[in-house]
Amino acid sequence: MKFKPKKPIGAPSKYSDRMADKITSFLMTRGADGNPGTLYNACKAANINEATAFRWMARHEEFRKLYAHACEVRSHMLAEDTGRVADDLSEAPDSRRVRIDQRKWYAAKLNPKTYSDKVQTDTTLHAGDTLVALMGRIDGKTRSPVSED
Repeated sequence: MKFKPKKPIGAPSKYSDRMADKITSFLMTRGADGNPGTLYNACKAANINEATAFRWMARHEEFRKLYAHACEVRSHMLAEDTGRVADDLSEAPDSRRVRIDQRKWYAAKLNPKTYSDKVQTDTTLHAGDTLVALMGRIDGKTRSPVSED
């Protein structure tokens, strides 16, 4: 007797511009708890698996761009939340500190150029650069200018 699956394996993808917009819009709005949406909850609302969303990111450049923009917006929402959490005196200070640190960490992961504590230095080599020119570019970004008065 041959095995016959009841459901087709590898069902067709539901990807569409409308579905991509629905997921990324969910990420840029706050839920009933006041927190920014998560990919897990966005996928649950869209009735898809998170793995499907990641597959769509790999296959659809437009979705990848929308998701990156949604992550940037979420980073700003999380950063703004730190003030609200700090001002909530109904919570113990240690609990607030943990919640603030978590939001700061997550904002830095979503948007490192804006929220990371790490200083980014451009060390890109250009054709024709000499070692002296490269060191001058790096030195100007790592040290404050010294004035000789």
